Amino acid sequence: MKDIKNKIKQMAESDGFSSTTMTALVIAVVMVVNIFLYIVVQAFGLYLYKIENDDLSLSGATDALFAEAISEGKKVKVSFCMTEDVIKTHDTGAFVYKTAKYFEERYEGFIELDFINIITQRNEHGELISLSKYKTDMYGAKTPIYASSVIFEYEDNYRVVSDTYTTAGFAPFFVLDSELQADAYNGEEVFAGMVSWVLSSEHKRAYFTSHHGETADLAFSNLLSYAGYYVDLIDLRKEEVPKDADLVIISNPTSDFESGSGLRAEIDRLKSYADEGGNIMVMLDPYVKTLATLEAFLAEYGIAFSTTENKQGKKIRNMIKDPNGAVMTDGFTLVTEYSSDPLAKAIEKAVSTYTDGSVLVREVSALSLSDGAKPLLISSSSSVLEAGGKTVARGGSYCAAAYASRDTENGKTNIFVVPSAYIAVSDAIVTTGYSNRDFMYAIFEYLYGAKGMPYGSNVAVYDAETLENLKMGTAKIYTAIIMAIPATITLVGVAVITKRKNR
Repeated sequence: MKDIKNKIKQMAESDGFSSTTMTALVIAVVMVVNIFLYIVVQAFGLYLYKIENDDLSLSGATDALFAEAISEGKKVKVSFCMTEDVIKTHDTGAFVYKTAKYFEERYEGFIELDFINIITQRNEHGELISLSKYKTDMYGAKTPIYASSVIFEYEDNYRVVSDTYTTAGFAPFFVLDSELQADAYNGEEVFAGMVSWVLSSEHKRAYFTSHHGETADLAFSNLLSYAGYYVDLIDLRKEEVPKDADLVIISNPTSDFESGSGLRAEIDRLKSYADEGGNIMVMLDPYVKTLATLEAFLAEYGIAFSTTENKQGKKIRNMIKDPNGAVMTDGFTLVTEYSSDPLAKAIEKAVSTYTDGSVLVREVSALSLSDGAKPLLISSSSSVLEAGGKTVARGGSYCAAAYASRDTENGKTNIFVVPSAYIAVSDAIVTTGYSNRDFMYAIFEYLYGAKGMPYGSNVAVYDAETLENLKMGTAKIYTAIIMAIPATITLVGVAVITKRKNR
């Protein structure tokens, strides 16, 4: 280091090293450092959470979920691909480690923890652990094992939870916003879902339709995995619904499905799947233009948008507004209630075991039901219908989510429809005080026949002030770094130039 300093000093004091050269060098270094740090911040982000200040204790809801497996003497191994001393001090891994220790303590003999050095592939006891067989992540895709991967294993069943979103590590255990920063920590839910998954010998498959502008929140995709589903995409323009499909999800499309092209159209393939006893979940944005083909398909099962015809003869969708019982002042963010339908009551009972059962929806259209379709969620008695900015009906208790079930030669077709894009986004799924997450689990169980739902898990949701402080803290640190390094270089440059002039 001393030799380097001497060489830099000699270069600066040499006759060929002008102040102009020094200035250009300083500017170049400043630009390079700024570009590098900008790329790091934008690409990777940073978590600056302190685990000591967070209560990550277990809810106890998993007692019922694991009761049978514990009584049968089963053991589930949870392996970290880090040594224990490393993960305990890891920015994000420390959260996961603490949750794992809680599970190990609560379910002694059932949950076993292991810590593997990913370089030597040996655990804390010096045993050789081959990681080559663990290549499947929580969505069933083939992925490498990372130092932040967590492996859940029972006999021949295993799932690997890997961070493929950020380089901070352990992102699947957090609820991420659009900038890949954590809004909440849901480690208990991930553990509950993955332990339940490896204990099961059979797993369902859910397919999202594609190429219609569909959007699916990452939190909802994760929720499907915790519910025991493999998750994949399907392009109905090119292929039939796979024979192994247990659920087809149409999530907030912005364009319609093909119909009547002379070939086997998309809607024909969807109808064939339904006619053979397939399960379908549909989430629609009521502000999207009319999807004539898809809406006609749903109408065959008795589910349609409620509309009002204006003076020009155009049908406008009726939006549900609750001037008295809404969460936000605009009246369109509603706390819904369960209908009197037996399935709705069964779902309410399951969900209310751990929460008050309330489901939050925003900007939802009313549904009009016929031909045996039944309401699941309804608005309060104080709600009204609004179309084109005008109130068109009063009386309340409008349908905000519905289902239809029909027997076929190959089983029962079950279709769930909610005319809101909000019910399954992360803001609604993880918000405290409402039960959107457990409601979706109940739909999977009571309508679609899935088993082992991780109801009632704790989610550590950071309040707005905490989040602001955390994110501003990150921003301030990086701002300081970005400003301090170039500033230091500039000061050194000025000092050298001044010294050069005063020689």
